[in-house]
Amino acid sequence: MKKIVSIISLIAIFLTALAAPVFADGPQFNSLPGDLKLLNVANRTTNTGWQNNSVSASANDSVAFQVYYHNGIVGTTANNTRIRLNFPTNAQNSINVSATLTADNANTVTDSVSIYSSPAQRLVVDTSSIRWYPNRTETAQYISASSSGNGYAEVNIGAIQGCWEYQGYVTFVASLIPESTPTYNLAINKTVRNITNGSGSYADSVNAKNNDRVGFQIQIQNTGNATLNNVVVRDVLPSGLTYSSGTARLDGGTLSDGLISGGINIGSLSAGASKYILFEATVNNYQGAFAYYNYQNQINYAYVKADNANEINDTATVYISQTNASNLTIVKTVRNITTGTSLQESVNANANDRVMFSIQVSAPSYNASANNVRVWDTLPSGLSYVSGSTRLDSGYIGDGIISGGINLGSLYSGQTKTINFEATVNSTGYIGQQTLTNYAYASADNTGQVSDFAQVIAGTTPAPTPSNLMKRVANLTWSNGSDTDNQAHVGDILQYTLSYTNNTNSTLYNVQILDVLPSYTAFNDSISGNGFYSNAGNMITWNVGTLSQGQTVSMTYRATVQAVPNDNYVIINSALLRASGINDVVSNETRTTVVGVIKGAVIKAVTGGNDLFRTSALALIIALWGIFIAYLVMEYPELWRGLGLKLKTLKIRALNR
Repeated sequence: MKKIVSIISLIAIFLTALAAPVFADGPQFNSLPGDLKLLNVANRTTNTGWQNNSVSASANDSVAFQVYYHNGIVGTTANNTRIRLNFPTNAQNSINVSATLTADNANTVTDSVSIYSSPAQRLVVDTSSIRWYPNRTETAQYISASSSGNGYAEVNIGAIQGCWEYQGYVTFVASLIPESTPTYNLAINKTVRNITNGSGSYADSVNAKNNDRVGFQIQIQNTGNATLNNVVVRDVLPSGLTYSSGTARLDGGTLSDGLISGGINIGSLSAGASKYILFEATVNNYQGAFAYYNYQNQINYAYVKADNANEINDTATVYISQTNASNLTIVKTVRNITTGTSLQESVNANANDRVMFSIQVSAPSYNASANNVRVWDTLPSGLSYVSGSTRLDSGYIGDGIISGGINLGSLYSGQTKTINFEATVNSTGYIGQQTLTNYAYASADNTGQVSDFAQVIAGTTPAPTPSNLMKRVANLTWSNGSDTDNQAHVGDILQYTLSYTNNTNSTLYNVQILDVLPSYTAFNDSISGNGFYSNAGNMITWNVGTLSQGQTVSMTYRATVQAVPNDNYVIINSALLRASGINDVVSNETRTTVVGVIKGAVIKAVTGGNDLFRTSALALIIALWGIFIAYLVMEYPELWRGLGLKLKTLKIRALNR
């Protein structure tokens, strides 16, 4: 019997030790069985809801992290409580984020989650608008990080008292930014002009006579997204051209004559940057069999390379003749019809402005006729040709100027022809100013091609600002509450209504509305319009398509309330609208509080009054101590008789006083 008592005593002492944390002296974080997971993660862009371990993400998605805290020791205060989010700073495909919860006088709790991203991305945490939900409130307080640096952000939420009513959580919002893969690309453009005959524009080729002076232009551009180091440029003159010493220029500054004798190093070239090199040469006094008829093609090559880019080249050609050769000149200008400007090399314009381009093609005096002259124009993206607007001198002609070109026939010495046509500036939203460069070209059977350009500087037109996506909820089984907040029982049918009015100043294209069903609801097979439900993503999608200015769309679907973790559980839901040219629009939240849940029939609620484990443990401890005392009474009666006499004596003494 004594052995049984000893075993029972040991069990009682063991269970008392298990229950000891409930009555510990100091604060303890997240130590009770009913506490939630410290760290959860959600993809805000795809509306995944809070996930315990991980989420997937695409380029530029927005994510959020929720850190839960609870001081489980009643009557204690955790001082100087701090929550820190730790994250990598480099771009990764698997991004591991951890959180720590600590205080000056409490234990430290840690947890981690992962984001699986394609492509590799950097995580950038917003440290200025962190949301704090203290004391079980559903209304956020916006706070800034008390400390932040390379790879972490921390908030100090002060003193946290011990009890369920003081539990809460902190939400961090972050953006994912894709890694930019470096590309090393060079571009070169070699052109020429005849300085002697006054040609003002550079072209791929020119006509020249012996002893004419020609100017070459070499444009070097970094078309990649990374800096090019040790850029080397060289030029190889053909035998029919002689370099004019001291004429080389780099962006207006002097340049060594080494350009044509091995090349020169012009240093580094940052992404998108350009350099211009100019130099001059003289046409040799050609003699020999070809001196007096036909053309001698003098092709001038220019080369460029860098440490991290292979060598490329481009050419310009000088056609040499001993007799008066044919030649062409071209001048391109533009004016803004909407604002009434004159013809200029460049004009400013806003979206939907109408502009007119003028192309003047001439055969210079004292030159032979240019035969079979062809003119064509290439409009850049951002400009749209106005059909039927092309005129040659004073008469209208077909629209071929931008689709194959038009033939002007022969131009005699000193003759000029003018082509005008119109275009509109597209209404696509611009980020900053956009320079739209429009090139015109002309060529003839007996002369080289020439070109010139005019520019339209499109002013800043902000992308359309979308209006709000409205979301409402109604309990069809039990009508109550407002459009955004109501109550429901398990099994009730909720109807969600989404509506959107295009209040922007333009038509929206490729409009989609997406809604992920909230947790603890099930799709009810009732959906309006062309919406379709995907079981894989638990999401409903409406492909709206085009939405005109002022047009409104509305759609509904139904869901059934499922069993929830606890009474007064709040089902929160929102939706998302996407369209080309605008940022994603997130709707307002709807909140349905599930009431009348029977305790014990669902997942245990996070409260302090119904801790089944603690209550059962305490009851078992008391029962075991009762058995132990009863055994002592039966096994050692003389002990209890002696104790009774002692108590009686004490009582008599007390009465005698």
